[in-house]
Amino acid sequence: MIIRYIDSGLSSNNNMIRIDDDDNIANMMEMSSPIAMYSKSFDGASLQNPGLASSGRVIRSDDGSFIAAFGNPLGITSNNYAEFLALQAGVDLAIQLKCFPLQIESDSLVLDNAIHDRCKAPWELSIVAANCRYKLSDHVWSLTHIYREANIVVGLLAKKTTTFSNATVWRSRPLDFLSLALLLDVAQLPYSRAIKL
Repeated sequence: MIIRYIDSGLSSNNNMIRIDDDDNIANMMEMSSPIAMYSKSFDGASLQNPGLASSGRVIRSDDGSFIAAFGNPLGITSNNYAEFLALQAGVDLAIQLKCFPLQIESDSLVLDNAIHDRCKAPWELSIVAANCRYKLSDHVWSLTHIYREANIVVGLLAKKTTTFSNATVWRSRPLDFLSLALLLDVAQLPYSRAIKL
């Protein structure tokens, strides 16, 4: 798997560095001060169900400051499977970046219920949920259901990365298409979206 790594300290289109799975993403991050709580939002997107899908994750500090984002195309899959894969990849990223304690936010009730063992998810999704619980068992974490409107940042990221050819990591500063949504989210202001009628 090839991952595009975007460093905001570089400019132009030459700011992409390809890294392999063997590289440790944690080595790319430089945390300067301790943070009381990290927040990880994630979303999976499927343009049809099933259809072209991707996932997006954003990790922020307790004051809402951007730490990292990760988006990757998933090929053709269902919206629920995209959500569960987004959680799994986000858990892996949080562990690599040592972002604990961690407040995980999801707009998927199916996923929320599966993680908290309140319902039986399809077997493939149950396996992903069980793996995530196991990986997080040595850490302080919680998962909270939020409404889709409160998850707009990662929703935009997930939809945008359906067109990417490789997984991509952003650190320090996200791409411009997320900046306004992040700012409005931190300021707790509404984000308006246009819809076709």
